[in-house]
Amino acid sequence: MQDSLSLVIVEDEEDAIQLLSNLVRDYCPELNLVGIAKNVSEAVVLINDTNPDVLMLDVTLGNESCFDVLKQITNMNFHLIFTTAYAEYALDAFQYNAVYYLLKPYSISEIRKAVVKVMDNETLKLAKKDKHKFIKIYTSDGRDTIKIEDIIYIHAAGAYSSIYTLEKTYVISKSLKELETDIDSATFIRSHHSYLVNTKFISKLKKIDNAEFITMTTGEDLPISRRKKEEVLKIVKAGN
Repeated sequence: MQDSLSLVIVEDEEDAIQLLSNLVRDYCPELNLVGIAKNVSEAVVLINDTNPDVLMLDVTLGNESCFDVLKQITNMNFHLIFTTAYAEYALDAFQYNAVYYLLKPYSISEIRKAVVKVMDNETLKLAKKDKHKFIKIYTSDGRDTIKIEDIIYIHAAGAYSSIYTLEKTYVISKSLKELETDIDSATFIRSHHSYLVNTKFISKLKKIDNAEFITMTTGEDLPISRRKKEEVLKIVKAGN
């Protein structure tokens, strides 16, 4: 995880800006304040320009609303903390998947609660992001971790699957369907009911005794079902 998360504060009251920015600076080392906006138009420009990790957004901005900001944001890939003196806006606010609803006047304990929630969510987000980069497997030798991009192909036989990588072959008691869910990668294709193939290792298509096969860059010939032939052919052509 990165050393700190970038933060944008949107607040129209100067006293609240000073208090919140000071509390963040003194008690929230996880956050790096990169900008402050005082109205809707400033907020939209600042958020779209900086693409912050965390947004602390006041619900009421003069005669305008925080929702006027959110409707104009092109990338809402941030942890959202609403700040306000009015608890009645909480229901509307959480429709935007807010991490926390921070009521004024601000306190150290409440801001810390908000930041802890953000960091918990960040950990979950990163875990989901990395979920399909590696798979953990259990073999007779114990537990191992395989980098998904290193898998050439997987061959299933009943409840068992063989995972072929450049360095090693793993035999595990897991079905191909389960592994396909774990991998969930755009670079893999179910070329046959018994094979899950990494498309980056596909070299060409060939016929053997009137049957269709995929030739891998590593030399293996793998069977291909008729309904997958056109899809594989497009991949081969795209790679040439």
